[in-house]
Amino acid sequence: MLAALLTIVASFVISSPAHAFTLTEDQALDFGRFIVVSNSSASSVILSPNGNINSNGDILVYKDAQAGSYSITGAPPLAATTITVTPDPLDLTIVNNRFFRADTFTFSNSTTDGDGNMSFNIGATITSDGAGTYNAATYTGGYVVTVTIP
Repeated sequence: MLAALLTIVASFVISSPAHAFTLTEDQALDFGRFIVVSNSSASSVILSPNGNINSNGDILVYKDAQAGSYSITGAPPLAATTITVTPDPLDLTIVNNRFFRADTFTFSNSTTDGDGNMSFNIGATITSDGAGTYNAATYTGGYVVTVTIP
């Protein structure tokens, strides 16, 4: 049985050929604490951009999960954006040859408001490897959030 704390660290890339803007992480994406009851097959934790969390398989989620929260200021008004996360999939820190894979990154809002500001959230799915025993540990990883305005 494992009590895990999963934290994913983000860095940022602003990609806009003609527009400068500021991208800020307001809240890190964090899957919180959960227990892998059995790892005889892959199990998943799904964290939506609105903060809802569900699990499939033999994982019990019990504390502190939060979607990543980000904000943009100084962009063009009413601009459509494209948000990407790399790498996707992302393998979170391997402890005793165990890892969690984060993938299926999902996003909320993708258009700036009339003042050129935007807030958006990021959710994702993490999945166990389905073989062996996990140790109680903090599993971490890093990803890059890229926001593009054409």
